[in-house]
Amino acid sequence: MTRWQRIASFTWLGCILGLATMTHASETAAPANVPANAPQLRVQAGHGEHVGAVAFSPDGKVLLSGSQDKTARLWDVATGRELRSFGGHASQVLAVAFSPNGHTIATGSWDETVRLWDARTGALLHTLQHGSWVTALAFAPDGRTLAAGTRGGSVFLWDAASGEPRHRVKGHNQHVTGLAFSGDGAALASVSLDNTLRLWNPADGQALRSDTIPQAGLLSVAYVPGTTLLALGGLDRMVRLRDMRDGREVAVLQGHEGGVHSVVANRDGTQLMSISADKTVRIWDRATGQSTARIRAADYPASDFSVRELAEVSNVLAISPDGRTLAWGEDKRITVRQDGRLTHMGGEAEEVRMVQMFANRLEAHTASDKLEVWRLDTGSMIGRLDHENLLQREEDTQFSIFADGKLGASWGMAATSIDIWQAETWERIVTLPVRCPHTIAISADGRRAATIGGCQPVFRVVDGRLASTEQPTDPMRHQDIALWELPSGKPLGTLTGHEMPVASLAFAPDNRTLLSGSSDQTLRLWDTATLQPVRVMRNHLPPASGTWVDAVAISPNGKTIAAGTRDGSVELWDLAAGTLQRRLSRHLSSVQGVAFSEDGKFIVSAGADKQTVFWRAQDGTYLASLYTFADGAWVTTDATGRFDASDLEDISGLHWVMPDDPFTPVPLEAFMRDYYEPRLLARLLNGEQLPPVRAVADLNRVQPEVRIVTFLPVAGAPTWVDVVVEAQGIERPGTDARGTVRTAARDLRLFRQGQLVGYRDGIVAGAGGAVRQTFRVRLPAGGGPLRFTAYAFNDDGIKSATAQATYTPARPVAQVKPRAWIVTIGVNRHDNSAWDLEYAANDARRIEAALTTRLRAQNRYAAVHSIVLVSDAQTPAGNAATRANIKAVLDRLAGRDADVRHIANGHLLERATPDDLVLISFAGHGINTDGRFYLIPADTGVGKGRRTTPELLARAISSDELAGWLRDVDGAELAMIIDACQSAASVGHAFKPGPMGARGLGQLAYEKNMRILAASQAEENAQESRLTQQGLLSYALVNDGLEQTRADHLPTDGKITLSEWLAYATRRVPDLASEVAAGRLDETGSTARGAKRLGTPVQRNQILQQPALFDFTRSRHDATIAIVPR
Repeated sequence: MTRWQRIASFTWLGCILGLATMTHASETAAPANVPANAPQLRVQAGHGEHVGAVAFSPDGKVLLSGSQDKTARLWDVATGRELRSFGGHASQVLAVAFSPNGHTIATGSWDETVRLWDARTGALLHTLQHGSWVTALAFAPDGRTLAAGTRGGSVFLWDAASGEPRHRVKGHNQHVTGLAFSGDGAALASVSLDNTLRLWNPADGQALRSDTIPQAGLLSVAYVPGTTLLALGGLDRMVRLRDMRDGREVAVLQGHEGGVHSVVANRDGTQLMSISADKTVRIWDRATGQSTARIRAADYPASDFSVRELAEVSNVLAISPDGRTLAWGEDKRITVRQDGRLTHMGGEAEEVRMVQMFANRLEAHTASDKLEVWRLDTGSMIGRLDHENLLQREEDTQFSIFADGKLGASWGMAATSIDIWQAETWERIVTLPVRCPHTIAISADGRRAATIGGCQPVFRVVDGRLASTEQPTDPMRHQDIALWELPSGKPLGTLTGHEMPVASLAFAPDNRTLLSGSSDQTLRLWDTATLQPVRVMRNHLPPASGTWVDAVAISPNGKTIAAGTRDGSVELWDLAAGTLQRRLSRHLSSVQGVAFSEDGKFIVSAGADKQTVFWRAQDGTYLASLYTFADGAWVTTDATGRFDASDLEDISGLHWVMPDDPFTPVPLEAFMRDYYEPRLLARLLNGEQLPPVRAVADLNRVQPEVRIVTFLPVAGAPTWVDVVVEAQGIERPGTDARGTVRTAARDLRLFRQGQLVGYRDGIVAGAGGAVRQTFRVRLPAGGGPLRFTAYAFNDDGIKSATAQATYTPARPVAQVKPRAWIVTIGVNRHDNSAWDLEYAANDARRIEAALTTRLRAQNRYAAVHSIVLVSDAQTPAGNAATRANIKAVLDRLAGRDADVRHIANGHLLERATPDDLVLISFAGHGINTDGRFYLIPADTGVGKGRRTTPELLARAISSDELAGWLRDVDGAELAMIIDACQSAASVGHAFKPGPMGARGLGQLAYEKNMRILAASQAEENAQESRLTQQGLLSYALVNDGLEQTRADHLPTDGKITLSEWLAYATRRVPDLASEVAAGRLDETGSTARGAKRLGTPVQRNQILQQPALFDFTRSRHDATIAIVPR
């Protein structure tokens, strides 16, 4: 497969896998108002760049971090969970601080501002302007004063409550690197790279004293509690102790091999801690001056050069008030040392740098060099590809598709050219000589390209100091745009006018107009034919506001510009008028990519905050955010907290916080039942009005505890193991006004490799009690480790954490050929003849014959056993499709006793094993009434007319009953085909696939890794045709899918798998229904397999049918059911 075919395969899948291509309603509903007490969903996104500042809350339970990614974040120290994120700064956050009462936090940034926030709600309280980078922060002990140090050498004193300025003191001639208040708040110490330590009176801003320490390059200052000492760290690699009363140096602690970037002291002043450019953290005994511990910080990113020149680090080291916990920034995460043990806090979400939208596809390019491909009609990610497998040159790091998918370009920041290639064949068309290329745009007709290039100066650093700068010899500049003719590669000219580097380019649909966005805060339109500027658009915000333009896109109709800015906004401009229409706010930091959908109805933006956001273009309504993680997991969220996820049972990046307790993370399971919405993105894009979420704030959020205790081999039965699971109800004192919290443990579930193999319904253990339950589980063939998981639910249906354990049999289970069990059911004749059908029995016979013939031909199965239960004039009474016979067959497959001697092949029925294939099909009547679905067997009882009566329903098979019969059936592959009216209702009303603890066939299918193919939607009829003498679904499966081999389509590889076969029917049946409607397939009409409720007049059936495939498999098993002859 060529590189482009890897991408194209995703395009192809996106076109044909869905039941229908994505459609959009005329209006997408705005997100509902979120109640004040609703739970708030948190995604463990983590920082995207280096963490350069940390601070503990006064109680030591919460940690605040600031990063180069322009955000600050709050973390729960006990669990490492991310509690809240703060955005809005236009540049990196250099300093952070907690107020002494814990209610307010302060963040200082390169963008020359300090922002004050409400720690509990995240609300922005004040923005304080400083006119220079803010490099250090400190609250006074009483919390009333905030001190801020700047790169300009000034210290600003602010009223922390009102945000009003008190004093500005100037004394340093280089940037202020550290601030510390004395314990009584009577003095403020400041240090600077100018080698001075200064003391100030914070009440009036007057200087108290000034000390110079030659060559110290001071970076940090900390007050030592219980003393009059200050601890200092500097580029001279020493930790110094000086008496703040007279400036006398008391001690010098030596041992670091690089500059000391940050110093802190414990609460009793007996220990000091320091972090250094030598990538170590040291703990010092203050009395002896000796280092008592040396901790390796291998990923600590700051160098002496970055600290000196870029003010990269301020309070990168922090100690909790009780002195037990030490924390420091280490690359994108925070390292925590508590009681001698190291842990890390951070997130694994991927940062997206560029996005592109196609008809049914979103392509996202990540900072980790992955191409993520999303299907928009399902709202799920369908693949991730490594860039290195898609690029031809080693120096290339980026690629993009242009010209309506016909052309591609690849380049790298260190390359000397850009390659343009044919997307279909990956053949190079031309190479453009662009040194250090930054970005490219190609017109839709493929005739013009615009590029930005130019190399950066090279800096040489010696001993932490800038020794020399080598300027690039290439005359190309980042603010100039080069134009090229394609495919010749002929230079057309250069567009000049931007005053700062250009970050993004986009051609308008007219193929002539070019849009550019720049760090000079302008958007410019150019006529590429005349090389003249058309319009300059400027938002007129101050330079420090962060509205540098990093990404641009033009709508398909050429009327609207979308611009992503450094402060996290998406600006929408009227292209013709050049006016700003609105600014969209959701991102916490830089918007690095923007794109319009092909129909122009949606905008997608990608931010450095690791969010990919969907907006409605018409009015700027926020719709949803996408997150992906390093392990390939993904999450979609909306404004209400609803979410969709790749795997509900194994995702660690989601949790909740409650508005009344914002510093305590609540497990995802607590509100999963209410807030999980499958296919969330697709439904939002289609304008679906989602139902309101019930009030959940008063739910019992206490989770029962479940653990897998042990595995006990069964004597004399090497294919079985006893799994002992303990479930514990909870009763303990509450932490709030609710008093004692308690819950029982209910509805215990045990899974082998993700498939339900054990259960106990109802109360398993009462509140405060614990019960051990032993499940006897059969093992699949082989000797590899088996993953077992278990969980239970509390009194309000809240799921416990998932317990996990791995079991490896002492001896491998012998490899034997599996068996295939084919059970087909067809009901033509009923006790009440008004219900009779013509061809359901034929469906059962044809599916059985088609499958058994092809399965036996593979020689993969030890036996292919078939049971055909049909009711028609040709069938012996013993094989009638009665309720009792259907239950008896399923009982035997589940290992339960049942008399099946009267059923043909009944003597062959045995308990299915974990390696077997079990496929069940039902053709007949189905009824969806009062929120429940029923299958109608032959023994309806005598009645009058085709009416749904209580007597009929008492004899029918409800989907809940069917689920109970199937619950103990084991197998590597389980599938059920329901060719009946309204059969999609069989999975349950508003069913959500996931670990919900619900009842019914849908929940069972999820728990059993089962596939269900329903012939029609919940309110549709399923049809049978007199010409084909089959139901449309069965005809599509057997005649078209197997006999004509058309089901070999995902991909076309000479074999038909079970999932491929079932998916094919979802595409083929609507066409068959249309042919019936048009009279092309059936000259004599069709019959519907359904019923009307008692008292409802019979209406002419609609000839419409769309099957629904519910594929809940979470394993890689996919049985081959047919080999296609070559």
